[in-house]
Amino acid sequence: MEITVKSKYLKISPRKLRLAVNLVRGKNLEKARDILFLSNSKGTRMLKCLVDSSIASAKESGLEINKFSIKSIICSDGPRLKRGKPASKGSMMAIKKRQSHMILTISDNASATLPSPNGKEKTVKLEKDIKEINPEEKKDK
Repeated sequence: MEITVKSKYLKISPRKLRLAVNLVRGKNLEKARDILFLSNSKGTRMLKCLVDSSIASAKESGLEINKFSIKSIICSDGPRLKRGKPASKGSMMAIKKRQSHMILTISDNASATLPSPNGKEKTVKLEKDIKEINPEEKKDK
């Protein structure tokens, strides 16, 4: 089962928020909460609220939280507020106040989605899903 939680129009730059997002990507929910509790930044506080919201949503559905892990977490750009600052000779310097959107998906299955360098996501299975082949079986074939 998957649960998706969104948080929009966060008053923080996506570049700063991605530092916190990368700390917890692919982790168990309990471990992610511990990491976010020990980190001290504005982005981790916002992300902790989102993780708590996903935990509350899972509890409301009557599911066990221990089995859930973060399947994917996406931090994207929101709208930019354009402001100005007075500069010399009566001109204005542009100031862009950036905002962010976050989408968190938690899942109870044993796979996690990790980003790859080319920007596409790939699914990685955990070790318990992979079967090992004995060296003796390889010789027979």
